[in-house]
Amino acid sequence: MKVYIDTGVFIDYLSPQAIAGSTLRTTERRGRDPKKLFEDAEDVLKLVAAKHTGVTSSFTYYEVEEALFKQLTSVAKGMNNASTLRVLAARSIVPRTVMAVRFFLELVYWI
Repeated sequence: MKVYIDTGVFIDYLSPQAIAGSTLRTTERRGRDPKKLFEDAEDVLKLVAAKHTGVTSSFTYYEVEEALFKQLTSVAKGMNNASTLRVLAARSIVPRTVMAVRFFLELVYWI
């Protein structure tokens, strides 16, 4: 069975691992703290990798980077070269996203 993994699962999985990624999930979501969200995302990704064909959209890479970029906007206010720093920090999550997709999924849908 093909299982589509949306961006939110990757954000939950990558938040505690990526540079500056911890700002992506800082509060509870649906009654689960960020640590529990990471554990749930990891369990889902492992289950999909073991028993199904996992797929996601190529748009996932953009959405993960954009989510981190938006979070960093409030942190970098008033800093010199804030825009450049936000872009560089946000782009740091993309290689981790690529690794997670390659590790857990077999396909990426190109939109």
